[in-house]
Amino acid sequence: MRIAFLCNSEFALSSVDLLAQAGVLAGVACSDGAPHIAAPLASHANALGIPFAVIRKAEIGADLEDWLLATAPDAALVQTFPYRIPAVALNIPRLGFFNLHPGQLPAYRGPDPVFWQLKRQEAVGAVTLHRMTPAFDDGEIVCFESIPIGPDDTYGVHQSLLIDAALRCITPFLQGAIKGTPQDEVGAGYQGRPAATDLTIDWTACDASAVAALARACNPTYGGAIILLRNTMVRLLEAQAVPFSPIPRLPAGTVISAQSGRGLLVLCAGGTVVDLTIVATDEGTFSGGRFAALFGIEIGEKFLLPAFVS
Repeated sequence: MRIAFLCNSEFALSSVDLLAQAGVLAGVACSDGAPHIAAPLASHANALGIPFAVIRKAEIGADLEDWLLATAPDAALVQTFPYRIPAVALNIPRLGFFNLHPGQLPAYRGPDPVFWQLKRQEAVGAVTLHRMTPAFDDGEIVCFESIPIGPDDTYGVHQSLLIDAALRCITPFLQGAIKGTPQDEVGAGYQGRPAATDLTIDWTACDASAVAALARACNPTYGGAIILLRNTMVRLLEAQAVPFSPIPRLPAGTVISAQSGRGLLVLCAGGTVVDLTIVATDEGTFSGGRFAALFGIEIGEKFLLPAFVS
């Protein structure tokens, strides 16, 4: 089997190596929106004597057709590629196109399932290898590799675990396991790319566990969850739910401790309390206690909602 491979991030390089070592890599391509990966991919492909191409969004149909005709693959494998593959291109490889989706299907269709799974505090993520159709993240499931999501896993940690899971999906695929089962539309869902409102902590709606989960879901890909202090946006990279008694009768978002030894504690929805353990500002990245000391944060001060949320 000859396989053409499309990708868009450095997390797919291990898959490139696996296909090359198996002697099945027919060609490699990335999108024109990934200049950071184009150079190393091109160098790698040249060293292997394999055709490399950059697929332009505005010319995706022509670029894909030229590349597929040049590489003559039996199948095309996609990992982290951001553009919709035109229907005419899907039929060029005799076995079709297959996608390594970094999430559970069909529940987490969309461009960034990792973010949504972490934000919603799912216990398990996945890599799902499926046959591609003209619809987003549709088509028969060929292989499914589940990945536990630990209570402290950030977006970056979970993404690193996806690398090995993708390799475990590719291995049986190389052995001819390409027949799949239809996706069950019961429970299917599509989530778009997170907007600013999705990245922002709403203190009145999020309990302490949800605040901590959103911080992990935004670290490091989105630079941290958005919080607002004194009309300045700050990024929360890490937080932990903590017990606190008695619970003050104060509005959610209110600082109830700003001591260097105890941390920066904030009241959340449902009378829960979160410790803001790592915070990033334009001045640097600080522990919660250090952040409170440097900026003179006092008990009773309140984190607010940006105008685009409230």
